[in-house]
Amino acid sequence: MSKLALINRNEKRKKLVAKYAKRRNALVAIVEIVRDVYRVDPAKIHVTGFSRGSFVTWRLLCDHADLFASVAGLFEASGGVA
Repeated sequence: MSKLALINRNEKRKKLVAKYAKRRNALVAIVEIVRDVYRVDPAKIHVTGFSRGSFVTWRLLCDHADLFASVAGLFEASGGVA
């Protein structure tokens, strides 16, 4: 693989990570609002995802372990950018 191809691949990966970071922040805000407004028991907040959603699920756990009681990711898409 050429150096230029590696640079392009890394740029795509950075854009994808930034895109998911924005979505994660929005998801966390929604969960916190619902939790506070409806007085949800924090021990009963669970998250799951399928494929790329599974990747986001695990990132949510890494970044906000205090917010979720459990996570379940199915068929995680890890690896390169599609």
